[in-house]
Amino acid sequence: MTDGNERITSSKLLSKSNVNLSVSTVQRFLTSEGLNYMDPEVVIVLSALHKSQRHEICKRWLIAGTANENIIFTDEVRFNLDGPDHMKSWQASKQRQQLARRQKDGGGILFWGMLFSSGHLHLQEVKGTLDSKKYCQLLSSFALPLIDTEYPDGFTLQQDNAPPHVSDYTQRFLEEKGIALMEWPAKSPDLNVIENCWHILKLAVYENSGVNNIHELREKVGAAVRKFNETVQAVKNIYKSFGKRVLQCYEGKGNLLCL
Repeated sequence: MTDGNERITSSKLLSKSNVNLSVSTVQRFLTSEGLNYMDPEVVIVLSALHKSQRHEICKRWLIAGTANENIIFTDEVRFNLDGPDHMKSWQASKQRQQLARRQKDGGGILFWGMLFSSGHLHLQEVKGTLDSKKYCQLLSSFALPLIDTEYPDGFTLQQDNAPPHVSDYTQRFLEEKGIALMEWPAKSPDLNVIENCWHILKLAVYENSGVNNIHELREKVGAAVRKFNETVQAVKNIYKSFGKRVLQCYEGKGNLLCL
């Protein structure tokens, strides 16, 4: 139960009232009224400025016909040993599924990926934190050789506004390599089609069983990517959905998309 963004607890409700009840009685009453005590939903909060920028950029994309097939969509994704927090299932209250929580979440693996219009997703493991130097090395040694083969007539690189992507070091590297960057609005993962790929991969990695160690996690991610890339037409459809997203964002005045 919340009051705006204020956190409301049973104890706080009692302190604001004049009733002589126990905390457990208040909790039972709130439950009987259909209220649940749960974590707040993590959402992207867009200011009026963010919405305006998204609207204007989508307008420019539509005018320029940007939603073509020479865009390389990119992003980072992390797979944890403990799995994603958002995966839920229907369970009997007395037989609630348990997930072993390891110390410090048990670790995980960070990947950087790129999606091609040909219907292929390419992932590269990132050791440690992705800083500007490591990001440029990744582009140079992993991404560009693949891109040059797939897009001999040129391409546009999509990236979000994370610090390693927009630093002076990275900007100098991109300029030296002659890489054309796509203008990208802040707080806009909903426009990036590669986010759909992450969702599908995580379902495949965590769906049937848990992951016991980093080696097993790495193997399961690799297998999920290979299987994902076998569904070429489905992947192409994900890529092609970008045009619809742009139009929806423009018509929605920059508001978040309902995907």
